[in-house]
Order: sequence, then structure tokens, then C-alpha cells
Amino acid sequence: MILNAAHAAEEGYSAVVVTADDTDVLLLCLAFSANISCPLFQNCGTKNRVRYLDITKLCQALGDCVCNAVIGMYAYTGCDTLSAFAGRGKLRALKVIMRSEHFQEVFRKLGQSGELSMDLFKKLQAFTCKLYTASPTTEDINTARHQLFCAQCGELESSQLPPCESSWWCSG
Repeated sequence: MILNAAHAAEEGYSAVVVTADDTDVLLLCLAFSANISCPLFQNCGTKNRVRYLDITKLCQALGDCVCNAVIGMYAYTGCDTLSAFAGRGKLRALKVIMRSEHFQEVFRKLGQSGELSMDLFKKLQAFTCKLYTASPTTEDINTARHQLFCAQCGELESSQLPPCESSWWCSG
């Protein structure tokens, strides 16, 4: 979809409209908008209520630092066909990134290299703690799991907790 949009721009179209009512598509458009040489829009909504998101203007409003972090965030949080963080959508993750230059840099690095150093792993744990708790008291994912479980007096399903550290290494 993004390659088709870039190709249309290269062929001289004055604007490109991507039709998809999907957050994954929105994030990919944000991540790659800088590579498309004409205005980019996303057609979303229902048959009776069509909306056009001006991706180009949205990128300008968010800024380069946020948009450069989106592909790393997208890879980390998963797409519709991969498991993601239970009850923690991509827009919530994007809001955390928008408020933190630190996490913008973390996800920019992840998106550029895909390498997972121990330092980057620790920073991703801190981000995940932030996804599950607005004001986390820890940056260690296992401690955060325990705290969340205890705070709910054990009334949580395991799917409502962040993944434990050992499961990250298995799925990476």
C-alpha cells in the first residue's frame, strides 16, 4: 500500500489517497509520509460518513521526532495479525511517545536498526511499564506485573498483564 502510494507520487499525481479504516495503516502512513513526494491522505470512516485525514499535515503537527519513532513503535506493539499488549492499543502507545523525547529516541533507534541491545531492552521495559500504569514506580517489567496483580488483589487475567521478561526473549 505504501509502495503504491510512493509510486503514484513518483508518477506525478498531485495527491495520494490511501483508503483504509485501520490504525495500522494510519501509523504506516505517518512513518513513511516523508518518503512520499506529494500530499498524502487516508480515507477512513463509514459509507455514510467518509473522512479524509491529511497525513501530511498530521506529520507536520506531530513533528519529525514522533514520526521517525512510529515505525519502531509499530514493530514493537505488533500489527493486527500479531499479538500486541492486551488492552493497550497503538494510539495509547503513540500518546506515550508524543509526551516523551526519551521514548521518541528509543523507538527511532529500534526502527532504524532492529537490533535489541540490553540497554534498548531495558528502555523498552520502561516504556511497557508506562503503557500499563500512568505513573509507574518501576521500570522493571516483572516488578510491574507483580504490582499490577497485587493492586487488583489477584483479580486480573494473565492476559491483562504485561508480558514477563522471559517471554520477550522467547518471542524476539
